[in-house]
Amino acid sequence: SPSTNKRTRGLTGRRRGDGLQAPVLGAAQIEQESVSFFEHSPDLLCVAGLDGCFKRVNPAWTSVLGWTAQALLSGQFFDFVHPDDIRATRAELAKLAAGAVTIMFENRYRHQDGSYRWFQWNARPVAGQPLVYAVARDVTRQKWLEREIAEIADRERERLGRELHDGLCQTLAGISALSTTLAPTLAARSELNSAEAAT
Repeated sequence: SPSTNKRTRGLTGRRRGDGLQAPVLGAAQIEQESVSFFEHSPDLLCVAGLDGCFKRVNPAWTSVLGWTAQALLSGQFFDFVHPDDIRATRAELAKLAAGAVTIMFENRYRHQDGSYRWFQWNARPVAGQPLVYAVARDVTRQKWLEREIAEIADRERERLGRELHDGLCQTLAGISALSTTLAPTLAARSELNSAEAAT
């Protein structure tokens, strides 16, 4: 009956036979999928405190940096930040503490082998708690490519500058040689014109 269909639709969230709407997930399933997403994400996910310490990191951190989760959680994350990036990182953390959102902030983190990886961050503070939800992406390869492109562009500018300089010098040398060659002829013609004018 119409009333039965209404009750059924209200309990299930969809009409019987309607396969277009996803079923309502239970709290346990949502929690399980959230954990699975956190654990398997290729991006570096973390929960960090405004005190400068990681509270939770996903396995991607170990895959990218080589450090165990225990090592990352044992101290402040500033211990892993490149010395030249610490001031900017502290300033960004202060902005988050004030309620701002971080978008595409970049800094470098130390790998276990001593090298550094470039990270690009997006982060948001947790309302009412001294915590930050953040995701970082390893953009080291992109940085290498950008630097390589810049170096190639610099070399090309230098090459073109040399070619233009050499070409200009050759042109000026040609003009100088032509002037030297034509000078006697022009002087003789000038004298002839002066003599004709005098007669």
